[in-house]
Amino acid sequence: MGKSFLRLYVLLAITITVFIIGLKTLPTIILDDLLAQHRTNVANGTFYLIRQELYSVPEDQWLNKISELQPHFGYYLALDNLDDLKLSDKQLGRIHSGITASTSDDIDSKEVLHSLMPNTNKVISVSFDQSDLEHSERTARGAFYIGFKSLKKFKPKDWQQALDEMSKEFRYPLTLIPLNKLNLKKEYVNIIRNGGTYGENPRNNGETYYKRIPDSDFVVKAGPIHVNTLIVDLFYYSMAFLAIMIALALYIWMRPISNDLIQLSNAALSFGNGQFDTRINVGKNSAIVRVTDTFNGMADRIKKLIDSHKELTNAVSHELRTPISRLRFAIEMLKESNDTATTQKYINSMNTDIDELDSLVTELLTYAQFDRETPELNLESVNFGAWINNFTEHHQIEINNINLQLEKDLLLDNTNIVIDSKLVHRAISNLLTNAIRYAVNNIRISAKYNETSFTISVEDDGSGIAVEDREKILEPFKRLDLSRDRRSGGCGLGLSIVKQIAAWHDGKITISESDLGGSKFNFECRQNNSISASTTDP
Repeated sequence: MGKSFLRLYVLLAITITVFIIGLKTLPTIILDDLLAQHRTNVANGTFYLIRQELYSVPEDQWLNKISELQPHFGYYLALDNLDDLKLSDKQLGRIHSGITASTSDDIDSKEVLHSLMPNTNKVISVSFDQSDLEHSERTARGAFYIGFKSLKKFKPKDWQQALDEMSKEFRYPLTLIPLNKLNLKKEYVNIIRNGGTYGENPRNNGETYYKRIPDSDFVVKAGPIHVNTLIVDLFYYSMAFLAIMIALALYIWMRPISNDLIQLSNAALSFGNGQFDTRINVGKNSAIVRVTDTFNGMADRIKKLIDSHKELTNAVSHELRTPISRLRFAIEMLKESNDTATTQKYINSMNTDIDELDSLVTELLTYAQFDRETPELNLESVNFGAWINNFTEHHQIEINNINLQLEKDLLLDNTNIVIDSKLVHRAISNLLTNAIRYAVNNIRISAKYNETSFTISVEDDGSGIAVEDREKILEPFKRLDLSRDRRSGGCGLGLSIVKQIAAWHDGKITISESDLGGSKFNFECRQNNSISASTTDP
């Protein structure tokens, strides 16, 4: 969960960072020319009127004329030397080609537009603020003032014609409207009647400004001034772009998860349909790697149980068949026997087969229990030397015609080990039983201990086990010589039970060659000092 959240967080952080960088750079790259053209369209008429005013006086009086016009403009108005302006090569190219160039006012950070006076190095600089309609109205006051001053040179009947000529320079319509025919709300008409400037900006229709010609009943309508929709809707385009980027980031994050979930679903269906070898392979950084590991672990366990069940079923049917057949044969022979000695022989044989069946059933049930679940170990601390002594003495009386030896270090009498005594006793008993079956004359039990583990070894002087077969016989129902094993008893489960008990004690069982001539089985278990166990006598 933590890794998935961190991965999503980093992905979204990168997305938003890229968006912010793009928001600062792309508009300049994409809209630079559009904005420059828009500024030219908006300011061209104003610059035209200012130039006409300057041309009306000698060049040495241009600065005085600018000072005269300045109060009528809502913002900055100046006449600068081209060399004094810090313009880029691109801006210089624009200004020489008749397009306005823009810079930022160092005082109030407003946009200042520059237009070159033809055939001079003088530049008209006007502050334009179109951040909202109110600022646009203030910007338009100077243009209206100079325009009305020019109209006063004409008779009222020629005003519309003069406005039409001006419109060619303004690049948007200039219309003369009688004051009493304005289609505006009364409050706006009153603003215009009192000499104010009124502007409106219906969406997608462009800005329009109204100004009454002083001492007349006519109003000049300037506009609509249309703006490229890309400029107007840049915010919405930016938000849409951000939404797409976030959606793409989420898709990139969700796609691997979706694929892994589909794989998990398909694997579950396949497993449910009996394909027990189905497993899921996902990357180690997958968001559902824990789920898939759990599924694979579950699948391994179920397959193992199913295989074990099949194996147990086959083994039971196979192992029970022989003693049952012998019992059936003995019963038939008893029916025909009239001799007491022969009858007793068959009865003894039947008792042997019944004992074999009983032993077989007990061993099968034990294996089934061990294979099905891990028991809760009853760990206790026992004296190693005393425990191995008692084990050897207990089994000595069961062995006939075979010499049983015990080898151990005297230090073991002062050493404690932590084990489940009953389970370990059963494991070593199985090893001893196996040694008794194949020993000729000698069996040796040895015990060793170090700081991290203990080892109990059982050796015999039998025929031994080939290296390539040593791992096989630790598997359930595996026997190297079926006829010999039946003669000696067992169904191939004893050593697999020993292997399981060793695993529960964090240990293992290994097989090597004994110097007695036969096999040596080593039961080795690690000792965990952190295990809490009660201390008992063996």
